[in-house]
Amino acid sequence: MYAPIPGFTHLRVYVPPDPVHYNRAAPPDEDRTRRRTLELVHIVLEAAAGLRPLTHLNNDRFSAAVMLHIRAWSRGRSQRAIGCQLLSLHCQPSGEYFGSASMGGNRHAFTGRYDGEALTSFRLI
Repeated sequence: MYAPIPGFTHLRVYVPPDPVHYNRAAPPDEDRTRRRTLELVHIVLEAAAGLRPLTHLNNDRFSAAVMLHIRAWSRGRSQRAIGCQLLSLHCQPSGEYFGSASMGGNRHAFTGRYDGEALTSFRLI
């Protein structure tokens, strides 16, 4: 069906009777995994920014590799705490995630892997 375009006398736009919708609803498992990943990534980013002590990463929710990387990354930084804001987080069904965060006026990318219970890897770039 053609519909008139407001303000143009002779122009019309085609409007299909059943427009295609490309949005899909996330399955409940995928949404729950994303929320859990978001919580854990927040903790790691706050530890990297100095808002949390590194000892918060000493538990079953984080692998030793995550603690080691954040300790090495924060060693080159000043000891004072800087602001931290998560800008984006994208989770894949395979358990991989990536995103970006703003720390102290700089933007950093991160990537890692989540196995359903813990962050097994995390890299802050």
